[in-house]
Amino acid sequence: YMFHYCTSTFHYSKTIVHFFGEYLNPKVAPNRNFRLAILYRDDPYGVGVWNASNQFIKEDKLPIEVVAGRKYPPGTTDFHAELTAIKAAKPDGLFAVDFTVGTAEIYIQGQRDVGLNTIYMAVEVCEVPEFYTLLKRWGDRQLLESKFGPYAGPPYYLPLMDTYIQKFKQRFNLYPGMMGADTYDAIYVAKDAIERAGTLDKAKVRDALETTKMKNLLILTETGYIEFGKTPETYHEISPVTFIEQLIWNEKVGECRPFIVWPEKVPNVGTIKQREFELPPLYTPGEK
Repeated sequence: YMFHYCTSTFHYSKTIVHFFGEYLNPKVAPNRNFRLAILYRDDPYGVGVWNASNQFIKEDKLPIEVVAGRKYPPGTTDFHAELTAIKAAKPDGLFAVDFTVGTAEIYIQGQRDVGLNTIYMAVEVCEVPEFYTLLKRWGDRQLLESKFGPYAGPPYYLPLMDTYIQKFKQRFNLYPGMMGADTYDAIYVAKDAIERAGTLDKAKVRDALETTKMKNLLILTETGYIEFGKTPETYHEISPVTFIEQLIWNEKVGECRPFIVWPEKVPNVGTIKQREFELPPLYTPGEK
């Protein structure tokens, strides 16, 4: 009876390590492997990302060496010790695995206090207005993986986004976040299943959910349709398309704003890339 309308550690870990290995490595370390540090919460979310990232690096033969893996208890707010150890490992990039507040602190403490002038990457759970407010200028030229680009338009890459984002802003006076888009879609997926089942009987609604095939609403999928997997590896999961955004300081609004930088195109939609990636001005590669 469980259907998961969201990404998993599997999805975003794969996107992130492939970005580091395929796209960023030729730019910062063309003659050696990319030196990656992973700083993560010691809970199922963080450990799941740690395991999946290492799995994809190995299985997909990516040119990445994990030079530091540091975990910490959930709720940690002081990351100076972990970031100092990571700086000593001389990474080319840092993958930070936390929620909004913790991730923002990692970005800020790493640059402001530790002098770890590298590329910082966060997970899509941070795709909320609070993240940009917390980061201030410390987010400039840093990265965020996502599957919902509230600032990628108008016009947006999915038609419904134009209406949804405009109405959300009118009602709440801020941009929607990724989890809100997930929830919006999930409500309409449930509505569709109930209507096709013609009843609220749990077993029949479950059966209807298993045969769901709706065109994408706010979240992109690999097929262009909302469908739940049936294999052991994909059972009751969707196949979301994820991408990488770079945050750029916007003097007018006093916050960073994200722009899609990778990949250039996605299935069934075409081009989603908004601008070219730029290294942060103070960026220092792990080894020359």
